[in-house]
Amino acid sequence: MPRRDARLTRQPKPPFHLSPHRQSGECSVREELKLNRADVSWYQIRKALEARNKDGDSVQVSFETFKKAYETLGDKLRPMVLELGFMR
Repeated sequence: MPRRDARLTRQPKPPFHLSPHRQSGECSVREELKLNRADVSWYQIRKALEARNKDGDSVQVSFETFKKAYETLGDKLRPMVLELGFMR
């Protein structure tokens, strides 16, 4: 009977990130939004903070100031879109 390769017979250890303490809601959001990457955007960070706000077990983050500033910026830039040639 041919001998099987040792690599094929032993079971691989699960990676560290699959350990039971990493299966919390925080980790699922981290994996879902790919927060462990170097190119994380503000959108991903904001969505992660919003998800954390829903949990209710951490300090709540308010986005009202950001939303107000973003709306003000949009109101300021919207009239210039055609003037500056962004949409033709």
